[in-house]
This record gives sequence, C-alpha cells and structure tokens, in this order.
Amino acid sequence: MPEIALTFDNLPASLTMLDVLVRVGTAMLCGIIIGWERESLGKPAGLRTNTLICLGACIYMMLGTFVSLPGIAGSDPSRIGAQVVSGVGFLGAGTIIRGRGSIHGLTSAATIWVAAAVGVTCGAGFIFSALLFTLALLTVLMGLGRLEIMSIGPCSFKTIEVRVDNGMERTQSIVAGLFELHLKGRHPLIWVGEGTGKVLRAPICERHMRHRTFLVDVWRQRGVQSVQYEDGTIPSLPRHADELVSESAGNPGRK
Repeated sequence: MPEIALTFDNLPASLTMLDVLVRVGTAMLCGIIIGWERESLGKPAGLRTNTLICLGACIYMMLGTFVSLPGIAGSDPSRIGAQVVSGVGFLGAGTIIRGRGSIHGLTSAATIWVAAAVGVTCGAGFIFSALLFTLALLTVLMGLGRLEIMSIGPCSFKTIEVRVDNGMERTQSIVAGLFELHLKGRHPLIWVGEGTGKVLRAPICERHMRHRTFLVDVWRQRGVQSVQYEDGTIPSLPRHADELVSESAGNPGRK
C-alpha cells in the first residue's frame, strides 16, 4: 500500500513551510478583501463566507502537492483544484433566490465562484496573480456600479404608494419587510389609512431598474390592490414582469 505524506516534514523540496504560510495568508487576505465589499452591502455571502471559500480552495489546491502517491502513474494534483471549481457551484446556487418575475443573488453567486478561483490561484503559488485577480474583482463589483451612475445618472427618488386591503395585517408586514430589506432602513416608511385599504408610502429610485425589481414581489402579495407613484403613474418593471403587473393593475380588488 503506498505511503501518503501528510506532515510538514515530508513537504516536497519545492515547497517550504514559508511557502505554505504565504499562500494561506494571501488566500485569507484576498477572502477578507472580497468579503468586506460584500459585507458592507449586506449581501448573503459576506466576510466570513468569502474568506472561508478562498482559504478552503487554497488548502485543497495545496493538498494536491502535499499528498504524494509513490508508484502510482498519472497522479495529477490539479484534479483536486478541478473539483473545487465544480463543487463551489453548489454553494453559489444556494445564494440565488428566484421569484416570479425576479432573480436575486446572481452577483453573490458569481463572486463566490471567482473567490474560489482566487483561492486556487493562491494554493498553486501564484501570489501576485491572486492579488491582481482580487483587484480585478473589486473593480467589477465597485467600479461598474459607479460607471452605471456616470452613464445613467445618480438615483432619483420618487414616492411610491402601495395600497393593501384592510384587515390584511400579514400582507402589510410582508410588504413593509420587503421595503425595509431593500432600503436597509435608510428611508422612513409611512402607513396611512385611506378608503378601503391602508397605503404604504416610501421613497424609491425611479431611474435604475435594479432598484425596482423587488416591486415584483410586492405585487405578488395577497391583498395588494395597487402599486403606483404618488402622481398615479405605474413604475416600469422588468419586461418579464409586465404580464404580472398588467393583471394586477386590471384587477385592483384582487384577493
């Protein structure tokens, strides 16, 4: 039975203890940098998640170097790294939430996938490349948002009104929760009693489509009569949600 070298005393000649520390330390640093950006935005995969992903991918990649299988032809340490690529897909899929008319978490899932690639790069010993890839990832996550503001313009807020049937306290709580989650407590929510229902008034960006996609989930709630701006106009939503909005607007008394 072939012997497996699992101790630091049996490291390959090309890999020293300092190399191990540098690779692990760089993987953790890259994970912290990536995770900090996600954590600051309140995303599901934050600081600890991305740090663990980078660290785990680095460890698995180095494991291919640590483990020596004398006498076995065709032993390829890079196969472990290949399994990281496929395995991290399941982790990324867990951050994607798909509702009727909207999908959330794609950016977080893609970030997890790239974070794993950065960890594998660290484990393979390409330290400078790993730092460069981390910088490129931050440029995409932070820089493209600013590019959108430069091309489309900054957020332009407008008051939106969501009318909910009286007696639908559960729906009112869900609708308020959706707005709180989206606005992150930065803007106040005001409930007023009006006619046959209660109306939630809150500011929302009318310029960027991605800031309004959550309204599709608001439309879906049982007891929601209408969703419109205070001037009576209907907010534009993603094209695939037009049918849902048309049905809701055409039947304001739906239950």
